Amino acid sequence: MSKLDNRKRRTGTVKDEDDVEQYDSWEIGRVRVSEHTYLLVRGFTGRDGKKRVDLRQWVESANYTGPTKKGVNLPAENIHELKVLLEFAQAQLTGKLVPEEQKIIDAVAEASVDASKGEEGKEQC
Repeated sequence: MSKLDNRKRRTGTVKDEDDVEQYDSWEIGRVRVSEHTYLLVRGFTGRDGKKRVDLRQWVESANYTGPTKKGVNLPAENIHELKVLLEFAQAQLTGKLVPEEQKIIDAVAEASVDASKGEEGKEQC
């Protein structure tokens, strides 16, 4: 299989029964960002069979309707961390965050960085 075929397969432009089974996905919801832009939240099963969530900018305009490259996907086990950080961000932006909560945010962020460094070390072995 050529590199182009692999690229098409990853982006989902190749459609056959195997891809449908391999890239099972479903829309969870949308958050309006502007008149023509949404944050699309989508769940999917990755190549490795693990569940993931994709947070992707979605544009609806006369020229183009669909997902953009702006976004991220993360493993299902990281959703709780993201939820905690978003709740703290909301509290911080609304002025309801107390200094003790900021310490918790810093600890969670530091633990995430340490965990990702540990994952990178495992991959290199």
